[in-house]
Amino acid sequence: AGKPGHAAARMGGRAAHVKPLERTAIIRMAEHRAGAAPADLAPLADAVAAAEHLRLRGLMAVAPLGEEPSAAFDRLAGVRSTFLDHHPSADVLSAGMSGDLEAAIAVGATHVRVGSAILGSRPLDR
Repeated sequence: AGKPGHAAARMGGRAAHVKPLERTAIIRMAEHRAGAAPADLAPLADAVAAAEHLRLRGLMAVAPLGEEPSAAFDRLAGVRSTFLDHHPSADVLSAGMSGDLEAAIAVGATHVRVGSAILGSRPLDR
């Protein structure tokens, strides 16, 4: 996989005309979820921010299954506060889905995912 921005760096001069790819850092709020552990966020965010062809836009997280979303989003708000101290222009917070968007908005979510509210639940067998 390599470091963030590694492929763009290999492009050399060809990448000079490429618009930076906007990225959010995905935060793992539970062991069974994908993303960076909150303790690993700082070096990841610093690497993305330093990459020439990436633009760090903010954070993304999903509340863990089986946990009260407001508790998870309260923890996320603490992580985000420290994150914004170091990356103030990365102000996007993508958190919350159809079933918990109110709790996410309460802690400052700027983007929510509402697919199941519009399209219905995904079929279990795909």
